[in-house]
Amino acid sequence: MIPFHPGVAFGVHSTCIEISDGGDSSIFIDMGSGVVPAVNTALNRGVRNFLVLMTHLHSDHLNGVFGCAAFYREDCSLDILSTRADTEKAFRTLFASPFHPVDFDDLLATIRFIELPKHGTREISDPQVSVSWAQVPHPQGCTAYRFDDGENALVFATDIELGKTEFTDGIKMLLATPKPAGLAVIDGFYAPEEIGSFANWGHSTWKEALDIAAETGVPNVVITHHHPGKTDAELEALADRGKPAVWARERQVWTLSGNKATKAQ
Repeated sequence: MIPFHPGVAFGVHSTCIEISDGGDSSIFIDMGSGVVPAVNTALNRGVRNFLVLMTHLHSDHLNGVFGCAAFYREDCSLDILSTRADTEKAFRTLFASPFHPVDFDDLLATIRFIELPKHGTREISDPQVSVSWAQVPHPQGCTAYRFDDGENALVFATDIELGKTEFTDGIKMLLATPKPAGLAVIDGFYAPEEIGSFANWGHSTWKEALDIAAETGVPNVVITHHHPGKTDAELEALADRGKPAVWARERQVWTLSGNKATKAQ
């Protein structure tokens, strides 16, 4: 029997990460299938207010919305921020027949959509961070984000084609300004020997991720958005080749203190 997904040890979920200071609010990036267990864990901690930043609206970054428990609770609120003007339309389309039995207007949570300019900076009060963002090369567009709390900085850049060097000023700025981020989570969909066949597909190699981190002074890199067709053994081999970068795994936790990143699990 062929397993549904060959990368069980690395995780089967599509993109979602949580940024938290341990308080009763959380920032989430994207709502891939990983949002289901992530939100459940946050709810169990007492989180009721969710700030969601969307990188883009491709289905693998939205396919967790149906199982996201916060949508169905009156005591929850979700602010969904995106640089795309059609974000609310996309959510309303998904929460409607024939895709879902519960219409968007019947969801119990308080939901607000906020359109962001294509690049900029915004202060978040809980958790207290400054969020900056820029556009990165990907079919139909994608947004990368930087989070600063005055001491620590994290950059998240999924679905980015770093080989398009003429379009990477935005990500370089996020990685390096006002100081190098302590941790960068960067797309590494392909191995270096594969990328030549996939120009304009909107993804990078782990080597390109390491190269741009070194260029901008970022000391720690996590490779994300693995190729879903690769087995655990293939991903382990890539992770071994791609050191010192760390390959993202389901429920992996990092902490930042003094802008130094430590993998907790």
